[in-house]
Amino acid sequence: MLPRIVLCDPRMPDRHAISSAHSADEVLAALGKCVDYAKCEPVINLLPNRLLGISVHDVKDVIEWQERIAQVLRGLPPVSATERFWLDLLDELFRAARQRLEELEGARHAGS
Repeated sequence: MLPRIVLCDPRMPDRHAISSAHSADEVLAALGKCVDYAKCEPVINLLPNRLLGISVHDVKDVIEWQERIAQVLRGLPPVSATERFWLDLLDELFRAARQRLEELEGARHAGS
């Protein structure tokens, strides 16, 4: 059996950084890094037009884009495996960010 080779690019999206963030600012920074990577070529060319303006500036953006990505995935015509990979990855990252933000908000209210 051949050894498994894993390529690690420090610019690649990091779900762990999102899920383990200690503050909303850390969540937004980690997700923003992922979005910046996705906005680079050739990835941006794989995204549907409805996602070309994707950005993360605040919690509201996370919610709005997570819902938009989910809508795109629901209405998605057949696409290449590469396109599907990036759409699924963005969906996973935005869901993770939204979940972590909700956890942090819940902890903040529980501590009050």
